[in-house]
Amino acid sequence: MNTKFKKTALEDDAEIYQHGTKSATKDDIKKLPPKKRIAYFCDYYLAKCLVVLALIICIILIICASINGKQHTPVLSVALINEVYLSDTDALCDEIKESLELDEDAIVNVTYYNLNEYQNNMSYLAHLSAGSVDVILCSEEFFTDSAPQGMFADLSTLLSKEELSAYSSQLKEASIVDTDTDGKIISKSEPAPMGIDAGNYIICLTEKGDNPENAKKAVSFFTTHTDCLNP
Repeated sequence: MNTKFKKTALEDDAEIYQHGTKSATKDDIKKLPPKKRIAYFCDYYLAKCLVVLALIICIILIICASINGKQHTPVLSVALINEVYLSDTDALCDEIKESLELDEDAIVNVTYYNLNEYQNNMSYLAHLSAGSVDVILCSEEFFTDSAPQGMFADLSTLLSKEELSAYSSQLKEASIVDTDTDGKIISKSEPAPMGIDAGNYIICLTEKGDNPENAKKAVSFFTTHTDCLNP
């Protein structure tokens, strides 16, 4: 037998390797000296054991990542835009959690974006596209400029008629406008409620937000806690 390329811990002509013989039994393995018994295990089972072990480790890591991901996923994300500013967002997060009766370890994000700064603008758009913004608090000027671009959700699709009627005197309507490359209007949607005027800011919801139920609850909070932000 050519032994040039065969590199096992047992001799090539060991009986346990012979072709045409039935698989080694427990008795055969027991008859081997300790070193050869270890060598037999390494040759036939070590690779399989390592593969199985690797699979088990991968499964454990995936499960852990999934659990940690759920634990660190915000249950509500609020964006404060430009003039709508707050210096202490942590206190507001705690107040929101208490008001909405969320779990103590629930994560609420309140993030300020100065869209006049390029990095803030890119970060805001990225989070908005990813669905990681649920509620937007903005000035009336920002609402007027952004609503026609489809940045805000039609509140009539998220809130019930009863919920909308509670804010009937505060609703801000807007139409989504499509234009061509020259800025000429191609189409314009029917006016729809896209904001709620809370006095110090306009409350808007997003279509892609990950937490629509908590966003709806947050509307009630921000219409009754209008002094929660810096003047």
